[in-house]
Amino acid sequence: MTARRNKMNRLPRWRKSMVGLCAAMLFSGGIGTVAHGTIIDPDHSQPLLDPALQPQFATALPNPLIPGFILTKDTTTFPGVDYYEVSARQIVQQTGLIDEVTGLPLSTTFWGYGDARVGATTGLHTYPGPTFEIRSGVESRVRWLNELPATSLLPVDTTIGCGTPGIPCPPVRIVTHVHGAHVTGDSDGGPLPWFGPNFAQVSPFWDPNPYGLPGTYKYPNTQEAGTIWYHDHAMGTTHTNVWAGLAGFYLIRDANEDALQLAGTLPVYPYEVPIAIQDRNFYADGSLAIPDMPVRDLLSPLCGTVIDPVTGLPVVDPATCPVVTDPVTGLPIPSITPELFGNINLANGIVWPKLDVEPRVYRLRLLNGCDSRAYILQFSDPGVIFYQIGTDQAFLNAPVALSQIILMPGERVDVLVDFKNAVPGSQVILQNVGPDAPFMGLPVDPLLVANPATTGRIMAFNVTVPLSVTPDTTSPALITSLRTTPITLPVATAAAPRKLALMEGTDIYGRLMLTLNGIEFMAYPTELPLLNDTEIWEVANTTPDVHPMHLHLVHFQVIERQDFDPLSFVPPVAATAATPFVPPSWTLVPGTVVPPPAQEAGFEDTIQMFPNTVTRIIAKFDIAGNYVWHCHILSHEEHDMMRPLIVVTPATGVTATANPAVPVTAGNAAVTFTAEGTTSLQPTLRSADAFEYQFLVNGVVVQPYSMMRNFMWIPTAPGTFAVVAQARAFGSVAAFEAASAPVNYTTNANLTGTVINPATGLPVLGATVTVNPGAITAMTDAAGAFAFALAPGTYTVTSTATGLGTATGAATIVAGAATAVNVPLPITAAANGVLTGTITDAATGLPVAGVIVTANPVPAPAAGTPAITAVTDANGNYAIAVPAGSYTITATALGFATTTTATATVVTAGANAAPANVTLTAGANGTVTGVITDPVTGLPVVGATVTLTPGGFTGITDATGAYSIQAPAGTYTVSATALGFTAVPGTAIVAAGGAVAVNVTVTAAANGILTGQVIDGATGLPAVGVTVTANPGGFTAVTGATGSFSLAVPPGTYTVTTTVLGFGNVTTATPVTVAAGATVPAGTTTITPAPNGTITGTVTDPVTGLPVAGVTVTADPGGFTGVSNAAGVFTITVPAGTFTVTSAATAAGSPTITTGAVVGAGETVTADINLEAAVEVETGDGSDSSNGWCFISSLGFGSDEGEASAPMALGFMAMVFALAMALRARERKV
Repeated sequence: MTARRNKMNRLPRWRKSMVGLCAAMLFSGGIGTVAHGTIIDPDHSQPLLDPALQPQFATALPNPLIPGFILTKDTTTFPGVDYYEVSARQIVQQTGLIDEVTGLPLSTTFWGYGDARVGATTGLHTYPGPTFEIRSGVESRVRWLNELPATSLLPVDTTIGCGTPGIPCPPVRIVTHVHGAHVTGDSDGGPLPWFGPNFAQVSPFWDPNPYGLPGTYKYPNTQEAGTIWYHDHAMGTTHTNVWAGLAGFYLIRDANEDALQLAGTLPVYPYEVPIAIQDRNFYADGSLAIPDMPVRDLLSPLCGTVIDPVTGLPVVDPATCPVVTDPVTGLPIPSITPELFGNINLANGIVWPKLDVEPRVYRLRLLNGCDSRAYILQFSDPGVIFYQIGTDQAFLNAPVALSQIILMPGERVDVLVDFKNAVPGSQVILQNVGPDAPFMGLPVDPLLVANPATTGRIMAFNVTVPLSVTPDTTSPALITSLRTTPITLPVATAAAPRKLALMEGTDIYGRLMLTLNGIEFMAYPTELPLLNDTEIWEVANTTPDVHPMHLHLVHFQVIERQDFDPLSFVPPVAATAATPFVPPSWTLVPGTVVPPPAQEAGFEDTIQMFPNTVTRIIAKFDIAGNYVWHCHILSHEEHDMMRPLIVVTPATGVTATANPAVPVTAGNAAVTFTAEGTTSLQPTLRSADAFEYQFLVNGVVVQPYSMMRNFMWIPTAPGTFAVVAQARAFGSVAAFEAASAPVNYTTNANLTGTVINPATGLPVLGATVTVNPGAITAMTDAAGAFAFALAPGTYTVTSTATGLGTATGAATIVAGAATAVNVPLPITAAANGVLTGTITDAATGLPVAGVIVTANPVPAPAAGTPAITAVTDANGNYAIAVPAGSYTITATALGFATTTTATATVVTAGANAAPANVTLTAGANGTVTGVITDPVTGLPVVGATVTLTPGGFTGITDATGAYSIQAPAGTYTVSATALGFTAVPGTAIVAAGGAVAVNVTVTAAANGILTGQVIDGATGLPAVGVTVTANPGGFTAVTGATGSFSLAVPPGTYTVTTTVLGFGNVTTATPVTVAAGATVPAGTTTITPAPNGTITGTVTDPVTGLPVAGVTVTADPGGFTGVSNAAGVFTITVPAGTFTVTSAATAAGSPTITTGAVVGAGETVTADINLEAAVEVETGDGSDSSNGWCFISSLGFGSDEGEASAPMALGFMAMVFALAMALRARERKV
């Protein structure tokens, strides 16, 4: 069953009447049943088994300590180490269910762990999985294998993803986490390093580890005796994989426990019984049931409404909202639910089992392995109580007598139960008085309490077995000590408590989404404790539910809990690579401090955090590595109540290795470089995942800092390349802390050729040569030559040159061939000639990339003749096809004086002219500002694109209609495009360092529509998610499932450019003219796969020359962004193509800075940004240009106005939060 979250637009979360009805339907079998007693549930496409018709206390509880159920260790493969090979397989098992018509037993398909070795006789594949019995201090290694089928057993919500954007997620993926293990990050089994069946597909974060065969994890077991367990933790499928059965016990024993058992203080097998309690739903045929209704876009304007029966207000009716479909298959995507509850309880894989017991003391090790259900356990016989002797991780100081135990998902308790206190021959039922809904604390609402006949029962203990000859020497009430060293609270070493918050929100479809600090899992890490620090964490729960919060790596202790005032809560602000995390804040309620109860005064790894309460815990983070912390309600964890927890330390060394290790001498086979960081503070333990890494090739950043330790590189050009890996601690302000020695890779050309103009016999400089498949490009040099390093195969080679024709050839590359294949490409002459040259910096002599080069006919052409321009490449080169004639060259670049050649260059038809090189000198930029208003209404025109020609420098009007564009000194035509308007161009004469105002006049005009379709050239299928841009104006749309797009544009003439990662940019060769009110097809555009390129650069302050951090830089078309780091360096991954690179304004009135970049496939281009100081912008009407509503949209992020109003924004959010909490509180009292 799903949680009974109100689906009526999520306002408010709960309606008791609805909860009561749904609980009655799902948990009792009395309402909502159909033929044969099966149950109809709206979240399932098939009827469910009726729990009221299933047998109870008929099947014996299996004991996970039965010798045949325990995995057999291998002590020879690794001397001194206990080694196991455990796999996940699909199995069929009986649980005690019966067919409701025939009464015959039903079988269920599960996923179960088991011994993967051929001929294994113990620890076979079962649900739950077999038991590990581990000795403290003895290292164990487990090779985890995925032997599951390629098709998922249960529906998978693909909107959640698997933590690898841009990489397809296999539907069947696992990674096993030993819950409670004190272990290095590479063996922790976190959510990201998943792998598919037989390692056919692995996550980019998957680490084969140096501990054995792939999939081998190392567990040092340096911890006390405790009830540890193992379960799947794969990103996006944890909740389905565990629901399918992937879980089991991992019990650690030590000398202290041995002594307690030897002395008779604690029972031993068979009087020690671990019990995994879980709930499930089943379909009528016995198969596992999980909600499979589709994702619906609750935010769509197409949604209808219904009247909320409580408030009388209209709310969204989810049934009327559009279904979200898979972009590949077109099928509906099944949706995750906020919580997941079953109507049948199982213990150790058996529905409502029984255990025949003697009248003596038993040790029960209880595990809540549910997705969402909180159990409140008690015995039906009031004379039988619990004596809790242990928590998640270890023994308590002494037993604690309890009549009830609250056990939430992921938690374990170790208890003694004395059945001598039961009536001989009686049946004692382990009951559950927790809710059939999310647990909100005590007391439980009577409408939500579990059905006493079904979910209110776990199992039965039949006190019917005569007392055996084994003495019963355990007396729980008389035990005074369980530990040789009593537990005490440690002293914190961190400077201040770490403040965190549990929060609620919604995702992009309007579904409820739980988060930590209001931040999604894949956002930049914020919990970064230092190695060996002991920290106090203060966690405020702003949600209405209790959450079982689990920290990987550590055991922690609860210090206390205290109420906080919800009205005082100020939400946190997320971190970026350049800006720090701003923690939440709140006001505590005096006099509400509550110390932990005696049963929590031990070592925990999962703890209950109550609503409107701050929970304080303390832990020592003693292993550097990459871990997570999360809610152990698996449906919460998955979406998206989980965050990285990275124990950081300085990187004192890093190595880089290449696979294949031998340098490539011919061909462009992929080479994978792997970085391995180390720290001198942890010399004996691996800490590679404690750092973030970046990779450089020949000094250029090709993969900026991230958690990725691997860099796949395909050298497509001949030469020797020095690959360097850098490592630093997360959150570091240094550019890098450690760098590897260069790994030199040499590639020889195995495809060469020359592009010749047959009309002149001369080589063609600057021709683009493209090799397919792969869309690999190169540019010819002064001799017309090109060269590639390619993998073996057959290729088509095509050359193109502006103003000239094309030539095509073919080449077959043979592996290991000693001689390169030569392909001459005679290119057909055309009427145009080619102007070429190089633009250099006079101060440094270096080439200048991204310069706008304009060819000026001599004599000057008639007014209105379009300018002929090009942009210099990374080497400062340009090539412009022009008709025969004489031309001067004008070079325009920010930070330089605009320069025009004094002498005209003569161009002959079909020939390359003599190079026209230009040397630029530094020059201050000027600024063009202005305001665009609607002449009819007098209101500002927002979002208009203003363009300066020549140069193509652009700006966008803000909420006041104002724009500001930086440009070199010169004379420009100022034009504007805006939906619903046509504009009259103006003129701006810009002086170095000066500012000029030009208010562009616009008149109303009906828009036109540009339509078209984009096709993937590799597959012939529609290309989905492609950004389509119409210029001038930068109007954009994204292609849908059919590859089609529709763009509203003002009347005018446009080119259309397609942009998407993994494909080269394509711009239509023939402009399309759109009239007012007309719909004009732009045709079909075919895009070809091509390696992405990179734009990198440094943002500097023009006054100090120092780098500037935190500046957002955007490459258009496509809106690809990067943020400058502490060294001022930004990096943007883009498709091959021509881009405008723009920096955001850094202060009120400061202009945006724009430059150009031409990026080849797989190429890295530098585009540095030199900021300008803010200028005073005159609005023209004397009014204040601030907008009183800005704080709502900006919420204190990014803009100057947002920052100024951050307190107001945070106060607004606090007010909304307080109102919501007040409504929920009122509702609970209804």
